[in-house]
Amino acid sequence: MVPKGKDFRYEPDILLLDREYGAIINEVKGIQIEQPVTINGHQWDHQNFYTATSQ
Repeated sequence: MVPKGKDFRYEPDILLLDREYGAIINEVKGIQIEQPVTINGHQWDHQNFYTATSQ
């Protein structure tokens, strides 16, 4: 997908097409549920984003 007037491509991780709901676009992030601190529109702020985690 290429937004109008932009010089870059956007490749969604998951694209679902549904007759009732239309296009559903999902972007998969490699974070754990505890890491997001705030979400403001398209900007996500994380804690411990660059630290290794063990499970």
